[in-house]
Amino acid sequence: MSSEGLMLVQTGIDYKNVEQVKLLIDEQLKRLRDGDFPQKLLDSAKRLYIQNMERIDEDRNAYLTLLHQYQLMNKEFNFVELKKSVKSLTKQDIVAVAKELNCISESIIKGVQNA
Repeated sequence: MSSEGLMLVQTGIDYKNVEQVKLLIDEQLKRLRDGDFPQKLLDSAKRLYIQNMERIDEDRNAYLTLLHQYQLMNKEFNFVELKKSVKSLTKQDIVAVAKELNCISESIIKGVQNA
């Protein structure tokens, strides 16, 4: 998320698999901390992020949310600078940040299905 220092992991699952999914999330976070991911994946993620940001104004809610987050951080949204920053990210940057991650909140929203 744009807010500095915040990472959100969100997924839709069958509730009976909730414990397994928690283990899988922990495993993926460990892989980030260990640098156990291919450079190709990082390059692809950077391209996808930039592409999404190029089209963010097509989704008014997403665009307004982004602008609001930047306002809360007392920063001006500058796509050129953001793009440059994303392109310069290295695997070592991801590993360093991942090593600082701490879970501060966990929640599960369980829907009820009507038969």
